[in-house]
Amino acid sequence: RLKGILEKLGTFDINNDTGYWKLRSSDIFIDYFRYKELLAKDSMNKADIEELLAVVSNGNLLPTTDYEWMDPFKDEASNETIETLLRVAANLNMQDDTRLILKLADIIFKFDYLNEHALYLKCKAYGVLGQHAGAKNAYDKFVEEYKRAYGTAFNVPFNDLDSKCTCHHRP
Repeated sequence: RLKGILEKLGTFDINNDTGYWKLRSSDIFIDYFRYKELLAKDSMNKADIEELLAVVSNGNLLPTTDYEWMDPFKDEASNETIETLLRVAANLNMQDDTRLILKLADIIFKFDYLNEHALYLKCKAYGVLGQHAGAKNAYDKFVEEYKRAYGTAFNVPFNDLDSKCTCHHRP
């Protein structure tokens, strides 16, 4: 049964050199491997950023896979993704890269729907675009989710988001 599935994948080599099974092929694209390659780069250009966003755009790694032994691995991948996307956003220009920053914020929310840095980025980007209602709607939705999750009010008023957030970005 496994052999039949593997034959459909294409040409590849399976070996066990180090005690771990390894699948090697230039014909098979594994998005996780590409994700790790992109994260390992010292700096990313816009094409790299767009490719990374395409790879992580669905949110958490293996969301329908529920094995306790995988949880630390999945958590680490999520945290690593959020940190990377925030670092990428910090190196972008809010005026020139507004739409890209909105995409980054939306994807961060897929990993952590209560990420205050993503809220700040999203509201700031909407403000730059002159879409103040979009910023307020994003804020109101966040406040509602925060209250539902923590049972307490989010303590940063909409008008104070800019000064309260600890994330940094280029103007």
